[in-house]
Amino acid sequence: MGCGYGEERECNCRLEIKDSIVVIICGEVDVDGLRKSLQTALEVKNSK
Repeated sequence: MGCGYGEERECNCRLEIKDSIVVIICGEVDVDGLRKSLQTALEVKNSK
């Protein structure tokens, strides 16, 4: 039994993300701040 759309309960799910940038946006977005954060993340990733 999994979590279906619209269910109001928490699932014991696990999400593994490797070598990626994940952006979750809720509400209003400061586009300039988001752009700066993504650019910084890319610079750090590329410097490894």
